Amino acid sequence: MSTPLFLRPGRRTAAVSAALLLSVSLAACGSDEGEGGATGFDAVEISGEVGSAPEVAFDGEMNVDGTETETLAEGDGAELAAGDSVIVNYWIGNGFTGEPVDDSFDDKTSGALVTLGAEPQQPQTIDQVASAAASRLVEAGTTVGSRIATVGTAPEVLGLPGVPELGIGNLDPVVLVVDLVEQPLEGPEGQDVQDVPSWVPELVERDGVPTGWDFQGTPEPTDQLRSATLVEGEGPEVEKGDLLVANYLGQVYGGDEPFDESYSGEPVGFGIGLGQVIEGWDEALVGQTVGSRVVLAIPPAQGYGEQGSPQAGIEGDDTLYFVVDVLGAA
Repeated sequence: MSTPLFLRPGRRTAAVSAALLLSVSLAACGSDEGEGGATGFDAVEISGEVGSAPEVAFDGEMNVDGTETETLAEGDGAELAAGDSVIVNYWIGNGFTGEPVDDSFDDKTSGALVTLGAEPQQPQTIDQVASAAASRLVEAGTTVGSRIATVGTAPEVLGLPGVPELGIGNLDPVVLVVDLVEQPLEGPEGQDVQDVPSWVPELVERDGVPTGWDFQGTPEPTDQLRSATLVEGEGPEVEKGDLLVANYLGQVYGGDEPFDESYSGEPVGFGIGLGQVIEGWDEALVGQTVGSRVVLAIPPAQGYGEQGSPQAGIEGDDTLYFVVDVLGAA
């Protein structure tokens, strides 16, 4: 699937530097292997409850001798199988400096969506580096609610020769802690809403799957962001900084067909409230409940602005209508 059109670049989603992707001789911050303190997990203590940021204490400079992986807590949730998806939170630390360099446990950075057995892709953003690293830890048979940790060099743990954006060189030991938080739903779950506002167009479906909007009889859109609920989910509320998992379909007002959708492929995961998506999504989806199906009418000012999105056929004065199924958030 191509990059979803509702995503927009920001600090966390800016392209990873060419040096990160291409260099195999990036100077490491750390010393040569064999110098410094203890090796692997003997050099670090990881504590704290699953679901909260881990407390990580280093015993001097860490050495590594290959990759070590441990399950620190066994979850009591569902056992994952090939093809299953799970939302994870992660913590990354530099074993040479003894400092944390990235984590998703606060509301400033979202977690990641991991699908077991998915074809690995070359990370192009900082967020994708963490997501790809986390995906290598989650195996069939792992249970939701577990905490897993691994230690090794940057290439072994992160799959890259180093991450200058995070201050990690290619010989630096890296600690990665991953919490398996929640499995997304397969579709909306909740109560159908009977009193739907008159501005909401008719949703066209095939075998229960949205395929487009029918705008016949729908009033002209306003310049205000509007949202309506078609299915009221009974799950937790979406909070700023969550990794939100959703299926969606977008179509311009009066358009004959969608300009983008995920129902024919796989659900997407993205940070919400962080500027990773168009403004209308950030504003309207925070506070929704997991399991809900919502409709968004997004004016140009909170969509693609006066420039529109020519590659998608979106003009600068187009109002965007989305149906969004909120399948998970953590």
